Amino acid sequence: SSDGTKWTPWLSTITPNSDTAPDGTLSAFRLNYPGNGDSNLDIAIPVTIASPTKVYTFSVWLKAVSAPLATMSIELRNQAFTRISYCQIASLPTPWQRYTCTGTFSSSDTAVLPLVGGEGWLNTGQAGSIAVWGGQVEQSSTAGPYVATNGASATGTGGIATLTTNTLPAGTDTILATY
Repeated sequence: SSDGTKWTPWLSTITPNSDTAPDGTLSAFRLNYPGNGDSNLDIAIPVTIASPTKVYTFSVWLKAVSAPLATMSIELRNQAFTRISYCQIASLPTPWQRYTCTGTFSSSDTAVLPLVGGEGWLNTGQAGSIAVWGGQVEQSSTAGPYVATNGASATGTGGIATLTTNTLPAGTDTILATY
């Protein structure tokens, strides 16, 4: 969700609708961290697991606001806050970039909890901010197109692409789509 009120900050604060998101809207929020603790951000409403022993992928767009960060992480945890998957980000740049983290949950797991930051990575010794947008969890081994939900679940079959052109020559042509 891009709605900052759906996320719970830990030793940090959220500034909603503070940055222009990758889609051009003023809907990204900032995670403001003090730089002296294990600051992180997690989703306030756990994503209920529909099918146990399944693979889930968390994706989120992030960018450094105050200065590029050397290291941080995103991760997936279960209902007991046990780490299922940990994905370190070597360097968080100032332009937007989408990051993903994938993990397999067991038959006893009932919820997916995505996290941004944390594990001491934001303990930089000085305060700073990270812009966050478009966090979503999917039952898939890869991230699909972003679907705005404001915290509620959504279902669908994926994105639809339309190509209108009169410049393709007759025969077989390759079209590459990236999302």
